[in-house]
Amino acid sequence: MEKRRHKRFSLTGTAILQLEDEGDNKSIEGILGSISSVGMGLYANNPIETNKTVSITISFISVDGGVKDCAIEGRVVYSKDFGKIHLVGIQFNETVNSRHQPLLHKHIENILAFE
Repeated sequence: MEKRRHKRFSLTGTAILQLEDEGDNKSIEGILGSISSVGMGLYANNPIETNKTVSITISFISVDGGVKDCAIEGRVVYSKDFGKIHLVGIQFNETVNSRHQPLLHKHIENILAFE
């Protein structure tokens, strides 16, 4: 039984997570697995502890074929090792919206319109 309230879909792109780790700023790269208006799943090259606050820069290929970037804040709610890859779930601090993440919001709206 699916317990998610917001539709998830695939998004071709990458994410760079910035987090503070014991006073040091740390950057972790990942490949997007899925995204919704309230969170995302990605495949990271390094483990990340749950409950860490992250600043995220998402680069994605939009429906017009161009590469778009957006920034959003979130919290790691899931982290699991899968071989040499780390599965990470992030809950955004706010719902993706046209004011703060206009390009990503438009992209999500375009995809939902096709369904």
